[in-house]
Amino acid sequence: MGRGPHLFRRVAAYYWQRRLPQPFAKCLCISHIKVNLNTKDVATARRLAALLDARAVEVFAGEMQNLDKEQLGSIFRSVLVEHRAKLGMLADLERQRPTRPRATLLDDELAQGVAYTLLSEQGLDAHVTSAMQERLAEKGHGTDFISKVIEQLEALRDENGIKFSRLRLKSHVKQAGGEINASNLARAETVYLRALGAALMEAAGRYSTEPTSELDFEALIHQSKTEPSTPMVSPKPIEAAIEPVSQSPAAAPVAVAEERREDDKIRTMLWVGNELDIDRRQDDAWDVKTGRQAQFIFALFAKFMSEIHQIEDVRAVR
Repeated sequence: MGRGPHLFRRVAAYYWQRRLPQPFAKCLCISHIKVNLNTKDVATARRLAALLDARAVEVFAGEMQNLDKEQLGSIFRSVLVEHRAKLGMLADLERQRPTRPRATLLDDELAQGVAYTLLSEQGLDAHVTSAMQERLAEKGHGTDFISKVIEQLEALRDENGIKFSRLRLKSHVKQAGGEINASNLARAETVYLRALGAALMEAAGRYSTEPTSELDFEALIHQSKTEPSTPMVSPKPIEAAIEPVSQSPAAAPVAVAEERREDDKIRTMLWVGNELDIDRRQDDAWDVKTGRQAQFIFALFAKFMSEIHQIEDVRAVR
């Protein structure tokens, strides 16, 4: 029996229930939202219901500032580029230190890409339909691959919904100039998941027998042939303006040799990451996936330090 607007009692607890506006209902695939207030006291239930009603009005009022088609397209492109770069760096690290056969990595990423695409299209209850199985079979995928897709679907959802970074989703919505509200996040979520799936579906360019490169090598070779060669000019000798320092005959060669050996021992960020990865795996503290994630983080750190601070050697960090 109801005790107030949007308030009703079931068994021994009060619930707040509200019908969703059409845009929200379409995005979330539900018509109502229901919240267990976890109280038996009617006064407490009415106070909580009033707070929820006020918040609902605030959220639903944001409906007028929905993301438009251009903003959704911008979110898709930015997520695709970002995730493509991340997967490309992981593929580069995998080539340096292989952990699994390339064919296995290719199938895993493709299966995860299909799973993200299904979640984008069907929502939390996504499953591999018979029509999807037929399409996958037409593309040459067998039952083992379909099983991988089903496993990925189960791994990408839990009791809290679909597993992905809500914080990153909000940053992309904000970057596109959209307001952070329930409606925009619901609309952007489908685009975000679709972009993740699209990036993963490009796995053939990373793990096939003939991976694609971001550089057009043929064009670069042709360009190098057409460019005029610059003649080498012998540098003019520079006259020494420093008084010679007397030293023993063997002192200079030894100092130079030691300096060269020290220069040869540059400890890059990636070197530190690789050594740490080896130690952790030997101690069974990291598995293969953890090692790949750590190498990816060290690679990003190395790129940041090199491009922003022009530091290659970890010992130069202060």
